[in-house]
Amino acid sequence: MSIFRVSLVCLIALVATPALNAGIIYGTNNTTPLTFDGTSVDSDLQNGTQFAIRFATPAAPAGLFYTLTGFAAALQNAFRASPISVTAGVYTAVPRTPATNPATQQPGLLLDSVTFNVLPGSAINVYTPIFAGGALLAAGTNYFLATRVNTTGGITQVDWAEALSGTQTVAVKSGSQPWVSFSGFENPAVQIYGDVFVAPEPSTLACAGIGILCALAARRKLSI
Repeated sequence: MSIFRVSLVCLIALVATPALNAGIIYGTNNTTPLTFDGTSVDSDLQNGTQFAIRFATPAAPAGLFYTLTGFAAALQNAFRASPISVTAGVYTAVPRTPATNPATQQPGLLLDSVTFNVLPGSAINVYTPIFAGGALLAAGTNYFLATRVNTTGGITQVDWAEALSGTQTVAVKSGSQPWVSFSGFENPAVQIYGDVFVAPEPSTLACAGIGILCALAARRKLSI
């Protein structure tokens, strides 16, 4: 392999090497599998309504991010004889529009999404959809996992099982109405998964860039 190829490969590795440890970056319980209360569900998902859970990534030293990989949710499709299509996306958290007092947040920019089917039946199943885009989440920052039902006609209700303890901040949007955020009495069982991503130091990138320039100069000299 030429000096140029080696330097280029090293630079790509420094810029794009994601991460180190896959795991739970947010959850109503912090071990797998996701646990939930099998006797308590809420009809959170129905056609025409968006339901979002606010979550915060763990605080970490500067330069550390999380690569979004997927999530887990305990869902039930008990009232329809066929699968119900659901889309879930992770969004930035932005101030609610119109503003509220005290201030609240709502989903902002979509970072990644996935569509999956919730199977019919009385059982509560844990679904673990995978995000494909590799979106980076900043440490110590709020985001939203927002969900919606795509299926239309008939009953399109998907129930979300409650966690065993605690409460969360959620936001709901019906049709063209603004998002409504509330806290303190709902706790859908959920986990958000991600990998640790360490951003390379500027000095490291500079050294790699110098290495490539030197390799290019040497290659040019050999070709003369």
